Amino acid sequence: MGKKSLRKRKSIYQLSREHAGLTRKEASEKIGFLSENQLEKMERNKSGIDPGDVLAMEEAYGDYTLSSQHCAKCCAIGMKYDKAVELRSLAQIVVHAELAFTKFEACRIRLLELGTQDDLQTEDYAFLEESCKSLKELGQAGRELELLLRISNIHKPDEKLDGDA
Repeated sequence: MGKKSLRKRKSIYQLSREHAGLTRKEASEKIGFLSENQLEKMERNKSGIDPGDVLAMEEAYGDYTLSSQHCAKCCAIGMKYDKAVELRSLAQIVVHAELAFTKFEACRIRLLELGTQDDLQTEDYAFLEESCKSLKELGQAGRELELLLRISNIHKPDEKLDGDA
């Protein structure tokens, strides 16, 4: 059994692996193509991390928020445009989506009107910025639902379960 890390500031990769109850050796074996040494360097931010490595860790650790966290916290593009997806209950997702939809619905008509104009005015900027935030929140709720579906035990209608004829 590997020794327990006492580091105070652990990376998202190390936290995810430890939450899965895996040592670096076990994680390396489960992933198959990353060595313990490579994992340690990635966890300590001593080497870059390929998106494929993050996806492999996500599968091996069963932590389907890891790629989202990576994009939102470690990738320059993701840090600018993305927000990490959190695992929420269906009820929380529905409320989040409804709030976002209600905000968007309040500005939908004006957006349609602006969409028919040839040129936008300076005073339209703040309104468009708020509309953008509403749409991003709605998209975020969609990503949360996608994550819930990925990890849930709900099966597609055409999927056969073990024991089904």
